[in-house]
Amino acid sequence: MKTTAKHFKIFRNEVIRLYEALGLKDYSLEIEIADLSENTNARLKYDAPAKSALIQIASDRRPEYMTDMEIKKSAKHEIAHLLTADLSHLAICRFLNDGEVDMACEAIARRLEKIL
Repeated sequence: MKTTAKHFKIFRNEVIRLYEALGLKDYSLEIEIADLSENTNARLKYDAPAKSALIQIASDRRPEYMTDMEIKKSAKHEIAHLLTADLSHLAICRFLNDGEVDMACEAIARRLEKIL
């Protein structure tokens, strides 16, 4: 089933709502419809050092994933990945300074305390 302008608007609005609520504005953000693999409803691409992120919703999704609730769920999932992007980046770095992981974990905790 093709993603419509209405579906994209629901997805985009949920991504932006959570992006702002979690204080992720240190990342520049783009949102788009893209041709993704068959089993992927949405995805995040990010560059943690550059603080840039691209969140995509699949242009073609299975009908059961086209409800408003499922579209919002996909947006939440990708924002959750963006929330942990800095920590994920540190985890794959070979060399870290003392405290970098702790600082990334603390940033996640501060963001979550705003909405929980």
